[in-house]
Amino acid sequence: MAEPKPVHEVPDDVLDAIDYCYAQGWTDGLPVVPPEQSRVAAMLAMEGRPAETIIAAHPATGLELTVHAAAVNAVMAGCLPEYFPVVVAAFEAMQQEPFNFHGSTASTGGSAPLLIVSGPIVDEIGMNAGVNLFGPGNRANATIGRAVRLILLNVFRMVPGIADKSTQGNPGKYSFCIAERADVNPWPGLNEEAGLPREISTVTVFAGAGFCNVENHGGDTPEAILDCIADVASAWVKLLWYWHRSMCRSWPAQAGAKRRSRNTCSSAPSAPWPGCAVWVNTYPANIASKVATTFIVVCNPTTS
Repeated sequence: MAEPKPVHEVPDDVLDAIDYCYAQGWTDGLPVVPPEQSRVAAMLAMEGRPAETIIAAHPATGLELTVHAAAVNAVMAGCLPEYFPVVVAAFEAMQQEPFNFHGSTASTGGSAPLLIVSGPIVDEIGMNAGVNLFGPGNRANATIGRAVRLILLNVFRMVPGIADKSTQGNPGKYSFCIAERADVNPWPGLNEEAGLPREISTVTVFAGAGFCNVENHGGDTPEAILDCIADVASAWVKLLWYWHRSMCRSWPAQAGAKRRSRNTCSSAPSAPWPGCAVWVNTYPANIASKVATTFIVVCNPTTS
Protein backbone atom coordinates (compact mmCIF):
# COMPACT_ATOMS: atom_id res chain seq x y z
CA MET A 1 0.00 0.00 0.00
CA ALA A 2 1.38 3.41 -0.98
CA GLU A 3 2.29 5.79 1.81
CA PRO A 4 0.08 8.90 2.07
CA LYS A 5 1.57 11.98 0.43
CA PRO A 6 2.66 14.73 2.84
CA VAL A 7 0.41 17.78 2.94
CA HIS A 8 1.85 21.17 3.83
CA GLU A 9 -0.48 23.50 5.73
CA VAL A 10 0.01 27.17 4.81
CA PRO A 11 -1.94 30.38 5.47
CA ASP A 12 -4.91 30.99 3.19
CA ASP A 13 -3.09 33.69 1.24
CA VAL A 14 -1.61 33.25 -2.22
CA LEU A 15 1.44 35.43 -1.63
CA ASP A 16 2.17 33.68 1.68
CA ALA A 17 1.88 30.33 -0.11
CA ILE A 18 4.31 31.48 -2.81
CA ASP A 19 6.75 32.63 -0.14
CA TYR A 20 6.38 29.26 1.58
CA CYS A 21 7.41 27.53 -1.66
CA TYR A 22 10.47 29.78 -1.80
CA ALA A 23 11.33 28.90 1.81
CA GLN A 24 11.13 25.18 1.01
CA GLY A 25 13.53 25.58 -1.93
CA TRP A 26 10.95 24.41 -4.45
CA THR A 27 11.43 27.16 -7.05
CA ASP A 28 13.76 27.80 -9.96
CA GLY A 29 14.25 31.36 -8.71
CA LEU A 30 10.92 32.55 -10.12
CA PRO A 31 7.58 32.37 -8.25
CA VAL A 32 5.68 29.09 -8.60
CA VAL A 33 1.99 28.25 -8.51
CA PRO A 34 1.28 26.77 -5.05
CA PRO A 35 0.46 23.06 -5.65
CA GLU A 36 -2.99 23.05 -4.05
CA GLN A 37 -4.54 19.58 -3.81
CA SER A 38 -7.35 20.05 -6.33
CA ARG A 39 -4.89 21.30 -8.96
CA VAL A 40 -2.66 18.28 -8.41
CA ALA A 41 -5.70 15.96 -8.63
CA ALA A 42 -6.72 17.53 -11.96
CA MET A 43 -3.20 16.95 -13.28
CA LEU A 44 -3.22 13.32 -12.13
CA ALA A 45 -6.56 12.73 -13.85
CA MET A 46 -4.85 13.31 -17.22
CA GLU A 47 -2.43 10.43 -16.67
CA GLY A 48 -4.53 7.41 -15.83
CA ARG A 49 -1.90 5.42 -13.99
CA PRO A 50 -1.72 5.24 -10.17
CA ALA A 51 -0.05 8.24 -8.54
CA GLU A 52 2.78 6.10 -7.14
CA THR A 53 3.75 4.76 -10.59
CA ILE A 54 7.47 5.35 -11.25
CA ILE A 55 8.07 6.95 -14.65
CA ALA A 56 11.79 7.75 -14.41
CA ALA A 57 14.84 7.04 -12.27
CA HIS A 58 18.17 8.82 -12.12
CA PRO A 59 20.98 6.46 -13.16
CA ALA A 60 23.57 7.93 -10.78
CA THR A 61 21.58 8.71 -7.63
CA GLY A 62 18.78 6.18 -7.88
CA LEU A 63 16.20 8.88 -7.12
CA GLU A 64 12.81 8.10 -8.67
CA LEU A 65 10.09 10.21 -10.24
CA THR A 66 6.49 9.17 -9.59
CA VAL A 67 3.43 10.36 -11.46
CA HIS A 68 2.38 12.27 -8.32
CA ALA A 69 5.71 14.11 -7.98
CA ALA A 70 5.60 15.02 -11.67
CA ALA A 71 2.06 16.37 -11.25
CA VAL A 72 3.01 18.53 -8.26
CA ASN A 73 5.88 20.11 -10.14
CA ALA A 74 3.80 20.57 -13.29
CA VAL A 75 1.28 22.54 -11.21
CA MET A 76 4.06 24.67 -9.75
CA ALA A 77 5.40 25.35 -13.25
CA GLY A 78 2.01 26.70 -14.33
CA CYS A 79 0.99 23.81 -16.59
CA LEU A 80 -2.62 23.17 -17.49
CA PRO A 81 -3.72 19.54 -16.99
CA GLU A 82 -3.79 18.89 -20.74
CA TYR A 83 -0.04 19.59 -20.88
CA PHE A 84 0.78 16.84 -18.40
CA PRO A 85 1.10 13.93 -20.88
CA VAL A 86 3.92 15.84 -22.60
CA VAL A 87 5.80 16.24 -19.31
CA VAL A 88 5.44 12.53 -18.54
CA ALA A 89 6.51 11.51 -22.05
CA ALA A 90 9.59 13.73 -21.80
CA PHE A 91 10.91 11.88 -18.77
CA GLU A 92 10.06 8.52 -20.25
CA ALA A 93 12.10 9.57 -23.29
CA MET A 94 15.04 10.61 -21.10
CA GLN A 95 15.18 7.04 -19.80
CA GLN A 96 15.86 5.69 -23.28
CA GLU A 97 19.32 5.19 -24.76
CA PRO A 98 21.24 6.87 -26.26
CA PHE A 99 20.07 9.89 -24.22
CA ASN A 100 22.56 10.54 -21.42
CA PHE A 101 20.26 11.47 -18.54
CA HIS A 102 22.95 11.95 -15.91
CA GLY A 103 25.54 13.66 -18.11
CA SER A 104 23.03 16.07 -19.59
CA THR A 105 21.91 17.26 -16.15
CA ALA A 106 25.20 17.23 -14.22
CA SER A 107 27.98 18.01 -16.71
CA THR A 108 30.12 21.14 -16.62
CA GLY A 109 29.16 21.64 -20.28
CA GLY A 110 25.80 23.16 -19.36
CA SER A 111 23.35 21.35 -21.59
CA ALA A 112 19.64 21.24 -20.83
CA PRO A 113 16.91 18.87 -22.03
CA LEU A 114 15.37 20.38 -25.16
CA LEU A 115 11.88 19.00 -25.81
CA ILE A 116 10.60 18.88 -29.40
CA VAL A 117 6.89 18.03 -29.50
CA SER A 118 5.46 16.56 -32.70
CA GLY A 119 2.00 15.50 -33.83
CA PRO A 120 -1.60 16.59 -33.25
CA ILE A 121 -1.05 17.53 -29.61
CA VAL A 122 0.91 20.60 -30.77
CA ASP A 123 -2.29 22.26 -32.00
CA GLU A 124 -4.53 20.64 -29.40
CA ILE A 125 -2.76 22.38 -26.52
CA GLY A 126 -1.85 25.52 -28.47
CA MET A 127 1.94 25.22 -28.61
CA ASN A 128 4.02 27.77 -30.48
CA ALA A 129 5.68 26.19 -33.52
CA GLY A 130 6.27 29.47 -35.30
CA VAL A 131 7.57 32.98 -34.68
CA ASN A 132 9.71 33.34 -31.55
CA LEU A 133 9.15 29.71 -30.57
CA PHE A 134 12.27 29.77 -28.37
CA GLY A 135 11.13 33.02 -26.76
CA PRO A 136 8.44 34.04 -24.26
CA GLY A 137 4.70 34.37 -24.71
CA ASN A 138 3.30 30.84 -24.99
CA ARG A 139 2.01 29.12 -21.88
CA ALA A 140 2.37 25.55 -23.12
CA ASN A 141 5.95 25.91 -24.37
CA ALA A 142 7.07 27.85 -21.32
CA THR A 143 5.43 25.80 -18.58
CA ILE A 144 6.11 22.34 -20.01
CA GLY A 145 9.80 23.17 -20.27
CA ARG A 146 9.75 24.72 -16.82
CA ALA A 147 8.08 21.64 -15.33
CA VAL A 148 11.00 19.55 -16.59
CA ARG A 149 13.45 21.85 -14.82
CA LEU A 150 11.49 21.91 -11.56
CA ILE A 151 11.40 18.12 -11.55
CA LEU A 152 15.14 17.96 -12.13
CA LEU A 153 15.63 20.36 -9.20
CA ASN A 154 13.05 19.09 -6.72
CA VAL A 155 12.89 15.36 -7.42
CA PHE A 156 16.28 14.46 -8.85
CA ARG A 157 18.08 17.12 -6.76
CA MET A 158 20.13 18.43 -9.67
CA VAL A 159 20.84 21.64 -7.78
CA PRO A 160 23.26 24.18 -9.32
CA GLY A 161 26.65 24.09 -7.66
CA ILE A 162 25.91 20.78 -5.91
CA ALA A 163 24.85 18.09 -8.39
CA ASP A 164 24.51 20.35 -11.44
CA LYS A 165 28.12 21.35 -12.13
CA SER A 166 27.44 23.50 -15.20
CA THR A 167 30.26 26.05 -15.50
CA GLN A 168 28.24 28.88 -17.02
CA GLY A 169 24.70 27.56 -17.28
CA ASN A 170 22.30 27.99 -20.15
CA PRO A 171 19.03 29.99 -20.48
CA GLY A 172 17.43 26.71 -21.53
CA LYS A 173 17.82 25.54 -17.95
CA TYR A 174 14.74 27.62 -17.12
CA SER A 175 12.61 26.23 -19.95
CA PHE A 176 13.51 24.52 -23.24
CA CYS A 177 10.47 23.28 -25.13
CA ILE A 178 9.41 23.82 -28.75
CA ALA A 179 7.11 22.18 -31.29
CA GLU A 180 7.29 21.05 -34.91
CA ARG A 181 4.91 22.70 -37.35
CA ALA A 182 3.68 19.86 -39.52
CA ASP A 183 1.60 21.71 -42.10
CA VAL A 184 4.53 23.26 -43.98
CA ASN A 185 7.36 20.95 -42.99
CA PRO A 186 9.02 19.64 -46.20
CA TRP A 187 10.24 16.53 -44.35
CA PRO A 188 8.57 13.83 -42.26
CA GLY A 189 7.99 14.89 -38.67
CA LEU A 190 9.99 13.41 -35.83
CA ASN A 191 6.99 11.29 -34.89
CA GLU A 192 7.03 9.77 -38.39
CA GLU A 193 10.81 9.29 -38.28
CA ALA A 194 10.21 7.24 -35.14
CA GLY A 195 8.07 4.91 -37.24
CA LEU A 196 4.72 6.16 -35.95
CA PRO A 197 1.74 7.46 -37.95
CA ARG A 198 1.20 11.22 -38.22
CA GLU A 199 -1.76 11.11 -35.84
CA ILE A 200 0.41 9.87 -32.96
CA SER A 201 2.12 12.60 -30.94
CA THR A 202 5.67 12.26 -29.66
CA VAL A 203 8.23 14.08 -27.54
CA THR A 204 11.86 14.04 -28.68
CA VAL A 205 14.49 15.00 -26.10
CA PHE A 206 17.81 16.54 -27.15
CA ALA A 207 20.58 17.59 -24.74
CA GLY A 208 20.93 21.15 -26.01
CA ALA A 209 23.62 23.69 -25.22
CA GLY A 210 23.50 27.40 -26.06
CA PHE A 211 22.15 28.96 -29.22
CA CYS A 212 24.00 30.10 -32.31
CA ASN A 213 21.88 32.30 -34.56
CA VAL A 214 22.71 31.69 -38.24
CA GLU A 215 21.53 34.45 -40.57
CA ASN A 216 21.60 34.22 -44.35
CA HIS A 217 19.74 37.04 -46.09
CA GLY A 218 21.23 36.45 -49.53
CA GLY A 219 20.98 32.74 -50.23
CA ASP A 220 17.80 31.64 -51.98
CA THR A 221 18.83 28.09 -52.89
CA PRO A 222 19.07 25.05 -50.63
CA GLU A 223 22.79 24.79 -51.36
CA ALA A 224 23.53 28.37 -50.30
CA ILE A 225 21.50 28.03 -47.12
CA LEU A 226 23.01 24.69 -46.12
CA ASP A 227 26.53 25.94 -46.86
CA CYS A 228 25.97 28.79 -44.41
CA ILE A 229 24.60 26.45 -41.73
CA ALA A 230 27.45 23.99 -42.30
CA ASP A 231 30.11 26.70 -41.92
CA VAL A 232 28.74 27.65 -38.53
CA ALA A 233 28.23 24.05 -37.42
CA SER A 234 31.79 23.08 -38.30
CA ALA A 235 33.18 26.15 -36.52
CA TRP A 236 31.39 25.16 -33.34
CA VAL A 237 32.65 21.60 -33.52
CA LYS A 238 36.26 22.77 -33.88
CA LEU A 239 36.02 23.90 -30.26
CA LEU A 240 35.16 20.40 -29.07
CA TRP A 241 37.11 17.17 -28.89
CA TYR A 242 34.19 14.79 -28.42
CA TRP A 243 31.19 13.62 -30.45
CA HIS A 244 29.01 16.61 -31.17
CA ARG A 245 25.54 16.85 -32.68
CA SER A 246 23.86 19.99 -33.98
CA MET A 247 20.17 20.72 -34.28
CA CYS A 248 19.17 23.29 -36.86
CA ARG A 249 15.78 24.94 -36.84
CA SER A 250 14.83 26.37 -40.25
CA TRP A 251 12.82 29.54 -40.66
CA PRO A 252 10.24 30.48 -43.34
CA ALA A 253 12.40 31.59 -46.24
CA GLN A 254 14.77 28.68 -45.75
CA ALA A 255 11.99 26.12 -45.63
CA GLY A 256 10.52 27.55 -48.80
CA ALA A 257 13.84 27.35 -50.62
CA LYS A 258 14.46 23.81 -49.45
CA ARG A 259 10.94 22.79 -50.38
CA ARG A 260 11.55 23.95 -53.96
CA SER A 261 14.42 21.48 -54.28
CA ARG A 262 13.01 17.99 -53.87
CA ASN A 263 16.37 16.22 -53.75
CA THR A 264 17.79 18.47 -51.05
CA CYS A 265 14.64 18.24 -48.97
CA SER A 266 14.72 14.47 -48.94
CA SER A 267 18.39 14.18 -48.02
CA ALA A 268 19.18 17.03 -45.64
CA PRO A 269 17.77 15.65 -42.39
CA SER A 270 19.51 12.29 -42.51
CA ALA A 271 22.73 12.92 -44.42
CA PRO A 272 25.60 15.31 -43.60
CA TRP A 273 25.96 18.34 -45.83
CA PRO A 274 29.43 18.31 -47.41
CA GLY A 275 30.28 21.67 -45.85
CA CYS A 276 30.17 20.10 -42.41
CA ALA A 277 33.37 18.24 -43.21
CA VAL A 278 35.47 21.15 -44.50
CA TRP A 279 37.70 20.94 -41.44
CA VAL A 280 37.96 17.14 -41.41
CA ASN A 281 41.74 17.07 -41.94
CA THR A 282 42.37 19.06 -38.75
CA TYR A 283 41.18 16.24 -36.47
CA PRO A 284 41.91 12.54 -36.05
CA ALA A 285 39.73 10.57 -38.43
CA ASN A 286 37.88 8.69 -35.70
CA ILE A 287 36.67 11.96 -34.15
CA ALA A 288 36.15 13.99 -37.32
CA SER A 289 34.09 11.31 -39.04
CA LYS A 290 31.71 11.08 -36.11
CA VAL A 291 31.18 14.81 -35.89
CA ALA A 292 30.80 15.30 -39.62
CA THR A 293 28.09 12.70 -39.89
CA THR A 294 25.81 13.78 -37.07
CA PHE A 295 24.52 17.11 -38.33
CA ILE A 296 20.74 16.91 -38.17
CA VAL A 297 18.08 19.33 -39.30
CA VAL A 298 14.70 19.98 -37.73
CA CYS A 299 12.54 22.18 -39.90
CA ASN A 300 10.15 24.49 -38.05
CA PRO A 301 8.93 27.05 -40.61
CA THR A 302 6.63 29.80 -39.42
CA THR A 303 4.74 30.63 -42.60
CA SER A 304 3.60 28.69 -45.62
